[in-house]
Amino acid sequence: MPIDLGFCAHDAIAYPSQASAEMAAVKAIGGRKVRIGMWWALVEPVKGHYTGYPAAPDGLPRGFEQVDVAVNAALAQGLDVLLLLNNPVPGWASTRSATEYGQFCAQAARRYRPGGSAITPANAGKGVVRYELLNEVNVGNFWSMGGWWGIGRGVVVSQIAAFHKAAYAAIKGVQPLAEVGGWAMAAVVDWPNGWGAAGPAQVAPASFVKQMIEAGCGPVDFITYHSYTLANDFTTFQPPTATHPFIQQIVAIRNVLNIKGINVPMDMTEWGYSTADFSEQQQADFLGRLWTILHNSTYGPLIRDHYVYCAKDFRLPSEAWSPTNREHNYGVHHQDLTPKPAATFFRSLP
Repeated sequence: MPIDLGFCAHDAIAYPSQASAEMAAVKAIGGRKVRIGMWWALVEPVKGHYTGYPAAPDGLPRGFEQVDVAVNAALAQGLDVLLLLNNPVPGWASTRSATEYGQFCAQAARRYRPGGSAITPANAGKGVVRYELLNEVNVGNFWSMGGWWGIGRGVVVSQIAAFHKAAYAAIKGVQPLAEVGGWAMAAVVDWPNGWGAAGPAQVAPASFVKQMIEAGCGPVDFITYHSYTLANDFTTFQPPTATHPFIQQIVAIRNVLNIKGINVPMDMTEWGYSTADFSEQQQADFLGRLWTILHNSTYGPLIRDHYVYCAKDFRLPSEAWSPTNREHNYGVHHQDLTPKPAATFFRSLP
């Protein structure tokens, strides 16, 4: 089985009762690692309440307690965990909340480091050693200040750089040997105008890396990118090709790092195809083709790890599942963990 194969498993937080079965399914198809995302606004909706809202009347775990279940389920299967410390900013945080974000990240690193308070006795020698900061913040509606995304402030690189710098220092202060990277960049082109004077609507990944470094983001241990094969309208997907412009961004990012004298690994922390857009067999075929492309002589040497989006079909607990909703149907397994053809493909890899 390939050592660089991982899967996104964010729904293990939303559905903690299914976390163990999902992690076992990832292990069964050859996954070596999982990316688990936790949203700052979800984990700390009230300042200082890291177990979520002060009361949980349904008796279910909240906040960090939800993350505990997912992390320990992954570690029990021998999977390495990449923990995404994600935007959006909670509504209580100030507009200059880099320090507050750093405090949140330090709490996470303290809790999930090997031997941390959330690691069960069975996993005592294990824990999280790799943290990814922020998610797709090179797109304006994912970078929000003082609330959920979508408020249209644009990409404010100086603020994002400050968030990274504060979080990096905070995590290293708690867990010096941790790897801290970012920024889970979306596959987009530069769009300098859009949502007002606060910043551009979106920044292409290579441009974003350059601007972050020049804005003084400080050290970064690895860079992360989402190598989806989107069309120019950003609403539809194309079959994967080695010459697709968003695949070629991998080389462009590496060139920026080389120019800046920064030699760090690059991980593809999301790529996939939804069976709302394609048949299940097409999903398997496209994932297989993209896996081959990303391991060819051009891209393979530039990439360390892959996290396919995602392990199983996912919807928020407040939503009704729909076969036509793209976001609900990226899984290589169905919601009940029965495999799609894509799961069979990954299981077949040597």
